[in-house]
Amino acid sequence: MVWESQSDGSQSTVMTFPVDFEIVQPEDKPVEMQKYTFGETDIYAYVPRYTDCHALETFLFGVSGGKAFPITLEMKPEQIWTHIGQLPHHPFQVTNGELILTGGYGAGQDFIDVYLFRYDSMKQSMILQSTDQVKPGDLIQDQDQ
Repeated sequence: MVWESQSDGSQSTVMTFPVDFEIVQPEDKPVEMQKYTFGETDIYAYVPRYTDCHALETFLFGVSGGKAFPITLEMKPEQIWTHIGQLPHHPFQVTNGELILTGGYGAGQDFIDVYLFRYDSMKQSMILQSTDQVKPGDLIQDQDQ
């Protein structure tokens, strides 16, 4: 991923995607990213696939002070993820400075994880605060209301 500054046109490499990385979109046009602001940092969510039945691979990037950088997800101090899977049709929510993400769901799972993160600008990481588990039927009911 390359960041191009609008102010001076300079380019810098932000990260290299995994070897098995695929972009699957219905059209050949730029993908609109979800944007959230935490303090002085604009955070963008890049989802390279437009659909999936279990989870959408999601990468987070930050922009602050004219510089772009990858944002990791700290699940535990010794467990850092570069991306996360989110349930299709359930985009992130930001409430009271916290990012709420509904994890993916696959065959054999009784529950879906719902993650609550806080952004740490010093670490450039989303730090997991808590994980709730909901039954798939309950989540769908909540979305439809």
